[in-house]
Amino acid sequence: QDGIFMSTDFEKHQSVLEEMLITTMAMCHLVAKSMYGNRWGRIINLSSISAFYAKRGQSNYAAAKAGILGFTQTLALEMAHRGVTVNAISRYSDDKKYPFQHFSGRKRNQTPNSGGVCRRAEGRGQTRSIS
Repeated sequence: QDGIFMSTDFEKHQSVLEEMLITTMAMCHLVAKSMYGNRWGRIINLSSISAFYAKRGQSNYAAAKAGILGFTQTLALEMAHRGVTVNAISRYSDDKKYPFQHFSGRKRNQTPNSGGVCRRAEGRGQTRSIS
């Protein structure tokens, strides 16, 4: 549902946010309570490089994926002391359209050790960028 922000009906923006962000939050809500009680669990959310790298016509998608990152970081902080890790992963591309070097200083032909965007810092419940 790509389209220039001002020429797109607001209902389409709402639809993308509902599909991407609200659904992610709802799924986490379904599983988080039992993981919290069990003092163990793993949640992996899906984000996108679009959360960091602007592309014309994807303002609603980028906002949803950036929202997932913020939600994931906050949920990781809330759940870490009970042994639950919450992470977000993001696919990236090594072509000229989405150069990974903008985010980690890597050269285009190098690949990262992990495809993740953020992870919990051990023992602190904090998230950090993987570079």
